[in-house]
Amino acid sequence: MNLPKRAEDAHATLVAAFNTGDVATVMSMYDVSGIFVPEPNKPVSGSARLRNLSGRY
Repeated sequence: MNLPKRAEDAHATLVAAFNTGDVATVMSMYDVSGIFVPEPNKPVSGSARLRNLSGRY
């Protein structure tokens, strides 16, 4: 898991982790009160629901 050192690198790191199926990195960068939108009009919140996405993308 390679977390970004600079705030401006956070988005690229999250995208790379999501696209490669690196669930551990995605989860370490995800705030459980946040909302993730993997597809238009399909928001996901909560760590359990986000973990369930890992097999779909």
